Amino acid sequence: MSDAVQRVVFDCNIFAQSLITPFGNSGQCVERVLDGRISLFWSEYVLEEIRRIPEKPTPMRLGVTSDKVELLVARLTPVAHLVENPPSVYRHPIDPKDSHYVDLAMASNAKLIVSRDKHLLNLMNSMKPGTREFKAMFPSLAVLQPEQLLELLRTTLIDSLKILQELLGKHGHAGQANVVQKLIELRTQKRPEFTLLIQSVDMWGGTGAVWEVGSMGSDMRQFRQAIIDLAAAMDRDAIGTDRARYIASVFSDWNRRGL
Repeated sequence: MSDAVQRVVFDCNIFAQSLITPFGNSGQCVERVLDGRISLFWSEYVLEEIRRIPEKPTPMRLGVTSDKVELLVARLTPVAHLVENPPSVYRHPIDPKDSHYVDLAMASNAKLIVSRDKHLLNLMNSMKPGTREFKAMFPSLAVLQPEQLLELLRTTLIDSLKILQELLGKHGHAGQANVVQKLIELRTQKRPEFTLLIQSVDMWGGTGAVWEVGSMGSDMRQFRQAIIDLAAAMDRDAIGTDRARYIASVFSDWNRRGL
Protein backbone atom coordinates (compact mmCIF):
# COMPACT_ATOMS: atom_id res chain seq x y z
CA MET A 1 0.00 0.00 0.00
CA SER A 2 1.32 3.44 -0.91
CA ASP A 3 1.97 5.78 1.99
CA ALA A 4 0.27 8.49 -0.07
CA VAL A 5 -3.09 6.69 0.14
CA GLN A 6 -5.12 7.96 3.09
CA ARG A 7 -6.03 5.31 5.68
CA VAL A 8 -9.60 5.66 6.95
CA VAL A 9 -12.13 4.04 9.26
CA PHE A 10 -15.84 4.31 8.45
CA ASP A 11 -18.46 4.40 11.18
CA CYS A 12 -21.30 1.96 10.51
CA ASN A 13 -23.70 4.75 9.59
CA ILE A 14 -21.58 5.54 6.51
CA PHE A 15 -22.22 2.04 5.19
CA ALA A 16 -25.92 2.38 6.06
CA GLN A 17 -26.28 5.68 4.20
CA SER A 18 -24.40 4.30 1.19
CA LEU A 19 -26.97 1.50 0.99
CA ILE A 20 -29.91 3.88 1.31
CA THR A 21 -28.57 6.53 -1.11
CA PRO A 22 -25.78 5.04 -3.26
CA PHE A 23 -25.18 8.34 -5.10
CA GLY A 24 -25.05 10.42 -1.92
CA ASN A 25 -21.92 11.56 -0.12
CA SER A 26 -21.56 8.37 1.91
CA GLY A 27 -21.99 6.31 -1.25
CA GLN A 28 -19.27 8.37 -2.93
CA CYS A 29 -16.96 7.69 0.03
CA VAL A 30 -17.47 3.96 -0.49
CA GLU A 31 -16.70 4.41 -4.19
CA ARG A 32 -13.42 6.12 -3.28
CA VAL A 33 -12.45 2.96 -1.40
CA LEU A 34 -13.30 0.81 -4.41
CA ASP A 35 -11.33 3.17 -6.67
CA GLY A 36 -8.24 2.83 -4.49
CA ARG A 37 -8.25 6.52 -3.56
CA ILE A 38 -8.42 5.66 0.14
CA SER A 39 -7.64 2.53 2.18
CA LEU A 40 -10.47 1.28 4.39
CA PHE A 41 -9.81 -0.56 7.63
CA TRP A 42 -12.53 -2.53 9.38
CA SER A 43 -12.91 -5.26 11.97
CA GLU A 44 -15.20 -8.16 12.81
CA TYR A 45 -17.09 -5.80 15.12
CA VAL A 46 -17.69 -3.36 12.24
CA LEU A 47 -18.77 -6.20 9.95
CA GLU A 48 -21.26 -7.39 12.56
CA GLU A 49 -22.62 -3.84 12.81
CA ILE A 50 -22.94 -3.64 9.02
CA ARG A 51 -24.84 -6.93 8.89
CA ARG A 52 -27.31 -5.64 11.49
CA ILE A 53 -28.21 -2.59 9.38
CA PRO A 54 -31.35 -4.23 7.84
CA GLU A 55 -32.72 -4.77 11.37
CA LYS A 56 -32.91 -1.03 12.02
CA PRO A 57 -36.25 0.68 11.30
CA THR A 58 -35.12 3.40 8.87
CA PRO A 59 -32.93 1.21 6.60
CA MET A 60 -35.61 -1.49 6.66
CA ARG A 61 -38.30 1.02 5.65
CA LEU A 62 -36.07 2.36 2.85
CA GLY A 63 -35.44 -1.03 1.30
CA VAL A 64 -32.08 -2.10 2.74
CA THR A 65 -32.02 -5.90 2.78
CA SER A 66 -29.55 -8.53 3.92
CA ASP A 67 -28.82 -9.33 0.27
CA LYS A 68 -27.85 -5.71 -0.41
CA VAL A 69 -25.64 -5.67 2.68
CA GLU A 70 -23.86 -8.87 1.65
CA LEU A 71 -23.31 -7.47 -1.85
CA LEU A 72 -21.70 -4.36 -0.33
CA VAL A 73 -19.49 -6.47 1.94
CA ALA A 74 -18.51 -8.68 -1.02
CA ARG A 75 -17.52 -5.62 -3.09
CA LEU A 76 -15.42 -4.14 -0.29
CA THR A 77 -13.78 -7.30 1.06
CA PRO A 78 -11.09 -7.55 -1.67
CA VAL A 79 -9.88 -4.00 -1.00
CA ALA A 80 -10.65 -3.43 2.71
CA HIS A 81 -8.11 -4.36 5.37
CA LEU A 82 -9.31 -6.53 8.26
CA VAL A 83 -7.83 -5.67 11.66
CA GLU A 84 -8.18 -8.51 14.14
CA ASN A 85 -8.88 -7.68 17.78
CA PRO A 86 -7.70 -4.06 17.91
CA PRO A 87 -6.57 -3.31 21.47
CA SER A 88 -8.72 -1.04 23.61
CA VAL A 89 -6.97 2.32 23.99
CA TYR A 90 -9.93 4.70 24.45
CA ARG A 91 -13.31 4.91 26.15
CA HIS A 92 -15.80 7.42 24.82
CA PRO A 93 -17.23 9.52 27.68
CA ILE A 94 -20.79 9.58 26.27
CA ASP A 95 -21.23 6.45 24.11
CA PRO A 96 -18.80 3.61 24.93
CA LYS A 97 -19.85 1.73 21.75
CA ASP A 98 -18.15 4.44 19.68
CA SER A 99 -14.84 3.71 21.38
CA HIS A 100 -14.15 0.82 19.00
CA TYR A 101 -13.80 3.12 15.99
CA VAL A 102 -11.04 5.05 17.76
CA ASP A 103 -9.38 1.77 18.80
CA LEU A 104 -9.57 0.57 15.19
CA ALA A 105 -8.07 3.79 13.85
CA MET A 106 -5.17 3.56 16.26
CA ALA A 107 -4.52 -0.11 15.48
CA SER A 108 -4.48 0.58 11.72
CA ASN A 109 -2.57 3.88 11.89
CA ALA A 110 -5.54 5.62 10.25
CA LYS A 111 -5.70 9.37 10.61
CA LEU A 112 -9.38 9.77 9.73
CA ILE A 113 -12.67 8.42 11.04
CA VAL A 114 -15.62 9.23 8.77
CA SER A 115 -18.95 9.40 10.56
CA ARG A 116 -22.39 10.97 10.90
CA ASP A 117 -22.52 10.03 14.59
CA LYS A 118 -22.82 13.14 16.75
CA HIS A 119 -20.86 11.63 19.63
CA LEU A 120 -17.87 10.90 17.40
CA LEU A 121 -18.11 14.22 15.55
CA ASN A 122 -18.31 16.11 18.86
CA LEU A 123 -14.80 14.91 19.65
CA MET A 124 -13.72 17.66 17.22
CA ASN A 125 -15.82 20.30 19.01
CA SER A 126 -13.79 22.07 21.68
CA MET A 127 -16.99 23.06 23.50
CA LYS A 128 -17.97 19.44 24.18
CA PRO A 129 -16.85 17.38 27.19
CA GLY A 130 -13.85 15.10 26.71
CA THR A 131 -12.56 16.90 23.63
CA ARG A 132 -9.41 18.26 25.24
CA GLU A 133 -8.47 14.85 26.59
CA PHE A 134 -9.17 13.19 23.24
CA LYS A 135 -6.98 15.62 21.31
CA ALA A 136 -4.19 15.20 23.86
CA MET A 137 -4.33 11.42 23.50
CA PHE A 138 -4.74 11.34 19.70
CA PRO A 139 -3.40 14.61 18.23
CA SER A 140 -3.17 13.26 14.67
CA LEU A 141 -6.65 11.69 14.53
CA ALA A 142 -9.61 13.57 13.03
CA VAL A 143 -13.31 12.75 12.72
CA LEU A 144 -14.90 14.01 9.51
CA GLN A 145 -18.30 13.98 7.87
CA PRO A 146 -18.49 12.34 4.40
CA GLU A 147 -18.58 15.63 2.53
CA GLN A 148 -15.44 16.77 4.34
CA LEU A 149 -13.63 13.64 3.21
CA LEU A 150 -14.77 14.16 -0.37
CA GLU A 151 -13.53 17.75 -0.28
CA LEU A 152 -10.18 16.50 1.02
CA LEU A 153 -9.99 14.05 -1.89
CA ARG A 154 -11.22 16.47 -4.56
CA THR A 155 -9.32 16.04 -7.83
CA THR A 156 -8.47 19.17 -9.82
CA LEU A 157 -9.13 19.44 -13.53
CA ILE A 158 -5.44 19.18 -14.43
CA ASP A 159 -5.01 16.17 -12.10
CA SER A 160 -7.82 14.35 -13.91
CA LEU A 161 -6.30 15.12 -17.30
CA LYS A 162 -2.90 13.79 -16.21
CA ILE A 163 -4.47 10.54 -14.98
CA LEU A 164 -6.33 10.15 -18.30
CA GLN A 165 -3.17 10.80 -20.30
CA GLU A 166 -1.22 8.21 -18.33
CA LEU A 167 -3.89 5.53 -18.71
CA LEU A 168 -4.50 6.21 -22.40
CA GLY A 169 -0.78 6.05 -23.16
CA LYS A 170 -0.35 2.90 -21.09
CA HIS A 171 -3.04 1.08 -23.08
CA GLY A 172 -1.98 2.25 -26.53
CA HIS A 173 -4.65 4.86 -27.24
CA ALA A 174 -2.18 7.32 -28.78
CA GLY A 175 -4.72 9.53 -30.56
CA GLN A 176 -6.79 10.14 -27.44
CA ALA A 177 -3.64 10.58 -25.34
CA ASN A 178 -2.51 13.31 -27.74
CA VAL A 179 -5.81 15.16 -27.32
CA VAL A 180 -5.41 15.09 -23.54
CA GLN A 181 -1.77 16.19 -23.82
CA LYS A 182 -2.90 19.17 -25.90
CA LEU A 183 -5.46 20.02 -23.23
CA ILE A 184 -2.80 19.94 -20.52
CA GLU A 185 -0.60 22.27 -22.55
CA LEU A 186 -3.44 24.70 -23.24
CA ARG A 187 -4.51 24.70 -19.60
CA THR A 188 -0.95 25.32 -18.42
CA GLN A 189 -0.58 28.18 -20.89
CA LYS A 190 -4.04 29.55 -19.95
CA ARG A 191 -5.03 29.61 -23.61
CA PRO A 192 -8.71 30.30 -24.53
CA GLU A 193 -8.66 27.35 -26.95
CA PHE A 194 -8.67 25.05 -23.91
CA THR A 195 -12.41 25.50 -23.29
CA LEU A 196 -13.30 24.80 -26.91
CA LEU A 197 -11.26 21.60 -26.98
CA ILE A 198 -12.38 20.20 -23.63
CA GLN A 199 -16.02 20.70 -24.65
CA SER A 200 -15.49 19.27 -28.14
CA VAL A 201 -16.41 16.00 -29.83
CA ASP A 202 -12.76 14.98 -29.50
CA MET A 203 -13.46 14.59 -25.79
CA TRP A 204 -17.14 13.70 -25.59
CA GLY A 205 -18.23 12.61 -29.09
CA GLY A 206 -18.75 9.13 -30.45
CA THR A 207 -16.27 6.48 -31.56
CA GLY A 208 -12.69 7.68 -31.21
CA ALA A 209 -13.42 10.30 -28.54
CA VAL A 210 -11.33 10.31 -25.37
CA TRP A 211 -14.08 8.93 -23.17
CA GLU A 212 -14.99 6.05 -25.51
CA VAL A 213 -12.01 3.72 -25.65
CA GLY A 214 -11.67 -0.05 -25.51
CA SER A 215 -11.21 -2.09 -22.39
CA MET A 216 -8.37 -1.16 -20.07
CA GLY A 217 -8.62 -4.28 -17.96
CA SER A 218 -8.10 -3.58 -14.26
CA ASP A 219 -7.47 0.12 -15.05
CA MET A 220 -10.97 0.64 -16.47
CA ARG A 221 -12.49 1.65 -13.15
CA GLN A 222 -9.76 4.27 -12.58
CA PHE A 223 -10.26 5.59 -16.11
CA ARG A 224 -13.98 5.99 -15.55
CA GLN A 225 -13.38 7.75 -12.24
CA ALA A 226 -10.99 10.17 -13.93
CA ILE A 227 -13.74 11.00 -16.45
CA ILE A 228 -16.22 11.45 -13.57
CA ASP A 229 -13.79 13.73 -11.73
CA LEU A 230 -13.05 15.67 -14.92
CA ALA A 231 -16.74 16.36 -15.54
CA ALA A 232 -17.15 17.55 -11.94
CA ALA A 233 -14.09 19.80 -12.25
CA MET A 234 -15.48 21.27 -15.48
CA ASP A 235 -18.70 22.13 -13.66
CA ARG A 236 -16.74 23.82 -10.86
CA ASP A 237 -14.95 25.90 -13.51
CA ALA A 238 -18.29 26.76 -15.17
CA ILE A 239 -17.31 25.04 -18.43
CA GLY A 240 -19.30 21.83 -17.97
CA THR A 241 -21.57 20.38 -20.63
CA ASP A 242 -24.68 18.22 -20.56
CA ARG A 243 -22.83 15.58 -22.58
CA ALA A 244 -19.96 15.40 -20.05
CA ARG A 245 -22.42 15.18 -17.15
CA TYR A 246 -24.36 12.40 -18.86
CA ILE A 247 -21.27 10.30 -19.56
CA ALA A 248 -20.04 10.88 -16.00
CA SER A 249 -23.39 9.72 -14.60
CA VAL A 250 -23.29 6.56 -16.72
CA PHE A 251 -19.73 5.79 -15.64
CA SER A 252 -20.64 6.43 -12.01
CA ASP A 253 -23.52 3.95 -12.28
CA TRP A 254 -21.29 1.33 -13.94
CA ASN A 255 -18.59 1.72 -11.28
CA ARG A 256 -21.16 1.49 -8.50
CA ARG A 257 -22.53 -1.74 -9.97
CA GLY A 258 -19.05 -3.18 -10.52
CA LEU A 259 -19.46 -3.44 -14.30
